[in-house]
Amino acid sequence: MMFGYAILQIVMTEETKRLFTVNEACIYLSISRMSLYRMMERKEITPVKIGNRTLFDKKDLDEFIEKSKKL
Repeated sequence: MMFGYAILQIVMTEETKRLFTVNEACIYLSISRMSLYRMMERKEITPVKIGNRTLFDKKDLDEFIEKSKKL
């Protein structure tokens, strides 16, 4: 079953992936981890908590980018 999981990971791209890890969200937004954590504190971006994992919905990240354009 590990082989199937490896293929799934390769197929998952930014276009098909819905939830990003902290590192992936930082890369997607081109910001540092510290900046992302500050944005979370200011409630500019809301994480998705699944168990002990902190994830970010791509739709929320895209919304943040669009709102930032209007400032």
